Amino acid sequence: MNMKKFLIFCSFSILLFSSVYGKVNVSQNDSWSSRPSVAVNKDGVGLVVWVENDREYESGPFYYRVKKEGEWSAVKKVGIIAKTGWTPLLDVDANGIFHLTYSDGFSVYDREVYYCAYDPDSGWQNPEMIYLSPHNSAWPKINIEGDRIHIGWTHRNTSPYIGGDIVMISKKMGEKNWPNNYERISWSANNISGHIAFKVKNDKIFASYMEGTADHGPWRLLHKEAPRGSNWQTVPVEGPL
Repeated sequence: MNMKKFLIFCSFSILLFSSVYGKVNVSQNDSWSSRPSVAVNKDGVGLVVWVENDREYESGPFYYRVKKEGEWSAVKKVGIIAKTGWTPLLDVDANGIFHLTYSDGFSVYDREVYYCAYDPDSGWQNPEMIYLSPHNSAWPKINIEGDRIHIGWTHRNTSPYIGGDIVMISKKMGEKNWPNNYERISWSANNISGHIAFKVKNDKIFASYMEGTADHGPWRLLHKEAPRGSNWQTVPVEGPL
């Protein structure tokens, strides 16, 4: 290949890959766009959800776009937030349905964790409150295993546990109500546990999380794993990692 053909080939390759793999301005606005979450289903349909605000905060209404057959939908408002939304997180099931968890509330005094499903054919379903707490509930994560929805989050505790713990709750898809009780994973007493990362495999929970003596650390990274429904207070802690 001579130099002229080589340069033509390079130019064509750059144009091709930039058009196929180049970055896209998903939010398409001049305000603050933050906390994106993305999932892709079995049919190759992609869903992106993020927080939009006109100030330097990471809470506000949610917006979304769908990518299907190589084409992006218009930017649309999710329309499920009652107060102000925080930290949307997505997962997707084997049938191609998207599952979203998030927090909704103005502050630590009224913030709760919610769940909502999105069907590419019919749109957003009604949001569901996971657990009503007198204290702050935040930083939720979601994992779909088979026909079960698992959600974990940071939960401020009442006396004698004046700190915060990692808790989890789950239900089968199609069940009307969420359980009345959650599983307390971390049992951190007066410490603060937060920002869980977890997976569920064959009904066994693998959970890693941060723990510190105050809201701002110093933090340690800890890990626990046990079957769902275990006595987590007796499950040994692995770490700091």
